[in-house]
Amino acid sequence: SGGYYNAGGGTSLQRKQGIEDTKENWNNYLKAVGKGYENDMMRDTIVEHGVEDYEWLANDVGVHFLEVQMIGNEMAMKQYATPAARSHLTVEKSGVGLSRPLFKKADEVGTKFIFNITAQNLITDKTNRVIGVHTNKGNFRGKNVIVATAGYSRNKSLLKNFAPDFSVGESYGSIRQNGDGIIMGAEVGAKLS
Repeated sequence: SGGYYNAGGGTSLQRKQGIEDTKENWNNYLKAVGKGYENDMMRDTIVEHGVEDYEWLANDVGVHFLEVQMIGNEMAMKQYATPAARSHLTVEKSGVGLSRPLFKKADEVGTKFIFNITAQNLITDKTNRVIGVHTNKGNFRGKNVIVATAGYSRNKSLLKNFAPDFSVGESYGSIRQNGDGIIMGAEVGAKLS
């Protein structure tokens, strides 16, 4: 994350810095930068809950934010949305400013962590409902399974199929962005479009 949490619509830090922003303006900005590639439902959820998520991070989780900055393309999108800083930078100026407090909070509420583990495929029941994951360290089952893996910027095949405009050149994404979770979902019947 580089130590940034992106949220618009009027966070307390935006207001403290005198930055005027609304949910509608943030939504217009996200639509403009998404150019139709974004998921409308996901975008609406991010916009609707961005302010409360920021306040939760700052007040309940203990993330210390330094300031809100523009990330560079707000001015280029000014015909669609009024430019506003939305990138909330942590005091640490790195991802550790988010990950350490989140880890601590998750540990406090009893989250079980297993490190150095690789998911290999999803486990389904007789109705094809996902009930767990098979890994290099055994099987893990749960009432609910959330597949939260990296994207697919390093998988040329997925890029060609789902984002052909981005399939040329080299990726600057993490080397782990191979679409593993997406592929596992598709193997058990998830529809990709």
